[in-house]
Amino acid sequence: MANPDAVGGAGALVAVDPNTGAQTLLSQGQSFVSPSCVAFAKDGRILVSDIRAFEGGSGGLIAVNPANGLQTRVFASTLFRRPFGMAVQADGQVLVACLEQAVIRVNPANGDFVNAIPNVNFDMPAGVALDAAGNIIVADVDTSGQDSRLFRIDTGVGASIRAHGEPPGAIYGAVAIEPSGNIVVASVPNHSPPQVLRFAPTSGAVTKVSEGNKLVTLSGIAVEASGSIVVSDARNGVIRINPVTGTQTTISQGQHLTASGGGPVGLAIR
Repeated sequence: MANPDAVGGAGALVAVDPNTGAQTLLSQGQSFVSPSCVAFAKDGRILVSDIRAFEGGSGGLIAVNPANGLQTRVFASTLFRRPFGMAVQADGQVLVACLEQAVIRVNPANGDFVNAIPNVNFDMPAGVALDAAGNIIVADVDTSGQDSRLFRIDTGVGASIRAHGEPPGAIYGAVAIEPSGNIVVASVPNHSPPQVLRFAPTSGAVTKVSEGNKLVTLSGIAVEASGSIVVSDARNGVIRINPVTGTQTTISQGQHLTASGGGPVGLAIR
């Protein structure tokens, strides 16, 4: 299967062919309870964070063997609360944005973890990505749920805010990087339809790429090598967005993506 998308739905990991939309169920049940985000590990496994997969309802990180669907528990902790964004560093370690105020770095080989950005006081980190230089991009939502900020943590320099509440009412979530270096963000405003926003990496200038239509319960976001933006929407499946015109096209929906009664949440592209 060429360059499949891996999508975490309600209790399942599904591969979606980006050309035909055909779905393949990779793994289901076992440790999965509420999968929230997904990424490709350097060793070929697929990493899935789950909000409440382990004892006492704690969150954790699960590695899936794509050949047979077997799941291995990598890490679990009561500190790992509400993970909603994930990115893999060049050295194979994994950054996870947890809505409970921290971005955690996990070594998937042994489960060791640390606070990746201890000197930044986040409110509710909702998305994380890495740019080509290895700088960390974090979408952070105010505890009131009415405001959000976009941080860039530069290697050897520190953190700076690249955007704050722009456009008005925007609530930043999942984050991805375009080939140009621009930052694209899934935004779910409180009083308007979901949006895909683009931010200039240096100035933070924002433009709206696409809004509403098929975007109803927007969650994950990723960028294909061609530059097309792909998002997951729990109501409408996996959607491709033209980065220039904002036109939305459904890649796949229904079937395995909604078999457990939910819809696609996390999204990654290999």
